[in-house]
Amino acid sequence: MDHLLLTTIAAVLLVGLISIQSIQPLILSMTGFHAKLLVCLVSAGNSERKINMKTLTTIITVVLLVGCGTTQTQKTVEPPSVKAEAPDISIHETVMLENVEVVKKHLAAGTDVNARGEDVGTPPLHIAALVGSNEIVELLITKGADVNAKEEEEGWTPLFAAVGEGYKKIIELLIANGADVNAKDDVGDTPLDMAIGLEQQETADLLRKHGGKTSEELRAEEK
Repeated sequence: MDHLLLTTIAAVLLVGLISIQSIQPLILSMTGFHAKLLVCLVSAGNSERKINMKTLTTIITVVLLVGCGTTQTQKTVEPPSVKAEAPDISIHETVMLENVEVVKKHLAAGTDVNARGEDVGTPPLHIAALVGSNEIVELLITKGADVNAKEEEEGWTPLFAAVGEGYKKIIELLIANGADVNAKDDVGDTPLDMAIGLEQQETADLLRKHGGKTSEELRAEEK
């Protein structure tokens, strides 16, 4: 804020309320471009060759004009962001336990939502569909979980897991987010084949509503 004080000093000098000599120590203690201008003015006033009024007025006018400039806005230094630390328990175990809060901590820490479990190579979304946790299924999908990924044992997608347990809300949620209703497992069966084999009529009807077909029907269409 030196330039505001310097502007005031220059104005007072101009009207003759104080002398240059009386404020010389104050001016010389300042820094910056504006102060340098006034130091030049002081030096000229103290020299044996007296500065004339026209030159004095010109210098003070320059100080006033420069002093009226806008101040530089100080940049706000943002504190470095601290990345959340992943919980000690794996995301697969967390989903199996249906612990929503710990799942959220994993997601905040950037845990891979498509990571496969060490034992059976099953992604978290398959487990969430298997245990019937609507909220965790939604959380994982929101964070980019692959709704058509296949686990390594049977070649099932998350939709197979939900159909196997008859979780209709999760079936709807998966299909709404791009799950292939006619995906085939390692033996060529579709989710509808599974529903019929388990005698889950309501689930079968739901799959047919969304275009689900049996593997036999799909083969017939290919001919």
